[in-house]
Amino acid sequence: MMSYTVPVKDKVIFIRYFLRTYELKSKESAWILNYLLRREERLENVYFVSDITNCPRALMIATTCSDQPSFQFYKQHVVTSSHDKAYHDIRFHPEEPLYIQLSYERSYQCPKYVYIVEENPYLTEEDIILPIDEERTERLLQSIQNNKVVEQLKVGIDEALDNKDEETFLRLTKQLSHILQAPTQS
Repeated sequence: MMSYTVPVKDKVIFIRYFLRTYELKSKESAWILNYLLRREERLENVYFVSDITNCPRALMIATTCSDQPSFQFYKQHVVTSSHDKAYHDIRFHPEEPLYIQLSYERSYQCPKYVYIVEENPYLTEEDIILPIDEERTERLLQSIQNNKVVEQLKVGIDEALDNKDEETFLRLTKQLSHILQAPTQS
């Protein structure tokens, strides 16, 4: 299923570091992580992933510096923000894999986090959309839209010249000039 499994001792070290370093949006999330620390054998089936999409059983825990919800527990296709349900499920089903996504600012710049993150085996190619791709796509769409507007303005300017309509000509050339002088994002 997974090519590399992070050793339990490294998960313990990371969880302790995480709880010492970051403030969680909900204290109950810290309780769940502390429960896992007290039952280290449970960490054998715990996997930290960067994205819990499609995971059959998962937690999403956010810090105060994140814009994500404070806590979510996923079991099959059911999502809840109940810490109690998550705790009892973890307690009564220790053999089931549990995937945890920690949402906090600049997580990918944290070497300790990068070290313990494992691959989500349930992600498909369609699920993986990088933010940079979204930004590029948005810029491309904006460029296409601007090009279409420029072409429409040029046609309108030509018609205004053909009809000797000075007012329309001035208005359209001003709009065209404004669009062409606008800074482009790179």
